[in-house]
Amino acid sequence: VVLMPQKFALLFTLGSIGIIASFGVLRGPNWLFQSMTARQRLPVSAAYVLSMIGTLVGSLYARSYLLTVAFSGAQVMALGYFTLSFVPGGVRVLNMVMGLTCGLCRRLCGMGGS
Repeated sequence: VVLMPQKFALLFTLGSIGIIASFGVLRGPNWLFQSMTARQRLPVSAAYVLSMIGTLVGSLYARSYLLTVAFSGAQVMALGYFTLSFVPGGVRVLNMVMGLTCGLCRRLCGMGGS
């Protein structure tokens, strides 16, 4: 990943497209479209799709190391949120874990309030 992020990004994005396609094959394209555009899931779906597009643009068109790494990181986070948005209570648990992790990091870095 560090030495050749463009190759990783391209393969990871193709894998992400495969994941979306597999949801469409298993449940049907109409179900996939309706669930991705549902009100509570639309921001996560949009972030996921935009991060995939950004990764492809950064790696194939701009050939930028920083853009590729940034959009790949965003894609990994969006994929986690996207996947957990299909699990009942998954986003709530992820938000709780992220809040605890951020609080721990603030305390370790001396930025905590107490």
